[in-house]
Amino acid sequence: MKNIMGETEHQILKLRQKIETVFSVLKLRLGLETTLPRSPKEFFAHYL
Repeated sequence: MKNIMGETEHQILKLRQKIETVFSVLKLRLGLETTLPRSPKEFFAHYL
């Protein structure tokens, strides 16, 4: 049977799960979340 995922891909996937967990903790527990404006109008509404 052919392997769907190689060893390198598996290691990258495990690393991504760790990174996603860290971002989740930063967002939920510490309240750190970025709000990037998507237009000049939103920029001025947010920062002024």
